[in-house]
Amino acid sequence: MIKLYQIALVLGFTLTVNSLTAQDSTTMVANKYYNALCKGNFILSLGTNLNTYTSKNEDQLLYYVLDEKNTRFNIKLGFGYYIKDTNPVGVGFRYYYDKSNIIYENAIGDTINYNELTNEYVTNLFYGITKSLFNSKRVFMISDPSLFFSVGNTKSERTF
Repeated sequence: MIKLYQIALVLGFTLTVNSLTAQDSTTMVANKYYNALCKGNFILSLGTNLNTYTSKNEDQLLYYVLDEKNTRFNIKLGFGYYIKDTNPVGVGFRYYYDKSNIIYENAIGDTINYNELTNEYVTNLFYGITKSLFNSKRVFMISDPSLFFSVGNTKSERTF
């Protein structure tokens, strides 16, 4: 019978061999990635996130959850321009959606149905700081301190 650590060992060895053979050590290829971070270049950022969860019969501190459903979604779009090597400035846009429905029982035994819907629009201005990780010309960490502006609304309803 194959043990879990044997599978992990074979998988780890296979991935290591593949990553070693996939690397090209020529200076031209390594510099190609770094050149993308130079002054005068534009950047585009796209991202999305979806999260759903449900819970049933869960004891909380002040109430008992009978049924809970939650859906969260966000999508992001960003543009930037490198004003100097490894330092972009830019603007980002995000949309958040959060819908939840909770049926719970409070401490005195009342059953309460709580519904909430949140829509939020966010824009931000950022200044990026790019640092090479592990002295690599291919792997970078980008930190982008930002100034955020948001507008949104939340609709909630509670029924007994």
